[in-house]
Amino acid sequence: MKSIFPPIALFLVGIVFLCSFSLVRSEASGQGGSESGDKNLTFYIGTYTGTTSEGIYRCTLDTENASLGKPELAVAAPNPSFLVFDPALSILYSVNETEDFEGKASGFVSSYKVDPATGALQLAGRASSGGKGPCHLGLGASGQIVATANYGDGTVAISAIDTNGSITPPTQVVRHSGSGPDSSRQKGPHAHSANFGPRDILYVADLGVDKVFLYALDVESARVAESSPPYLELAPGSGPRHVAFNRAGTEMYVVNELNSTVTRFRPFSQTPDKPLQTITTLPSDFTGKNWPAEITVSPDGRFLYVSNRGHDSLAIFRITQGGLEAVGFAATEGRNPRHFSFDPSGDFLIVANQDSDNLVLFRVDKETGQLTKTSSEVAVGRPVCILFP
Repeated sequence: MKSIFPPIALFLVGIVFLCSFSLVRSEASGQGGSESGDKNLTFYIGTYTGTTSEGIYRCTLDTENASLGKPELAVAAPNPSFLVFDPALSILYSVNETEDFEGKASGFVSSYKVDPATGALQLAGRASSGGKGPCHLGLGASGQIVATANYGDGTVAISAIDTNGSITPPTQVVRHSGSGPDSSRQKGPHAHSANFGPRDILYVADLGVDKVFLYALDVESARVAESSPPYLELAPGSGPRHVAFNRAGTEMYVVNELNSTVTRFRPFSQTPDKPLQTITTLPSDFTGKNWPAEITVSPDGRFLYVSNRGHDSLAIFRITQGGLEAVGFAATEGRNPRHFSFDPSGDFLIVANQDSDNLVLFRVDKETGQLTKTSSEVAVGRPVCILFP
């Protein structure tokens, strides 16, 4: 039977049907018309508060136009200097790097409910960090436990998280002991980071005693015990600050703040405490003072990046089976790059320059690891942490 519609009419009807189907599908999935997700990504900025900053800021990354939005205050809070996110509960956790909480010599940790539609933060609870100057925290046991590193008195506190995401007071505070050869920075212990790695082992880098301590977690009691080995020892005067793992979890990289190096370990090998490699984060012709800060593996696992405060650069290393290979450096276009973060795709990287009060956006070449500065840069007071939830 011959169709009563001309071919062009049938073609137009088909187009209308397909467009309508795509629109319904987009609205149902909440993707706003893009199956690959929203092109405007929300991220949060931790800061040191004072005359130029008031707390945690919310900002957006437009991945289509490679541009950053204007940062807006998400919540007022004192010195929210490090942030982590629990996607299961949609809770953002923050240290508050102070030395007084409810009249006691302690900082504190805050938890915030994240509104999935607006990105707004609502306080869920606060608890003591168990020590002075909390500077870092990590989530373990699938978000049931938080470990907080207290730089001021060289302790790490273990706290349980209740069902609504609130942090309970510490069930255990572990105090480190010892010192190092740097009389200005290593008179005593200074726990600088707390990361749960593979098998829920807690790794605490202590800058003051040149060790990364390893603890086994007991979820039921929300307590830790010495693991085996109990610690990884760095060269005297290294000042371990932060750690990162390769994608397989078989290798760990420690950035050392006091001698500008990265040390590589295999924590689950037969010789877990044996350093496999130590490599500088600086070019050979640099003679100034420098203090590395953050260390991160790219989302695809191919490259390792370290921020240099002093040289004001990101050092780039290729991760190979034989170890780390230096690739080059990217100027951060600001002073004192304390932190940086990749967007989830790994196509972009944002640097937080603490002393020049700016965020700078870079494109990432995934084949070479090199970074190219975009034209996008925004002002925010004393940024020290960037978090994509």
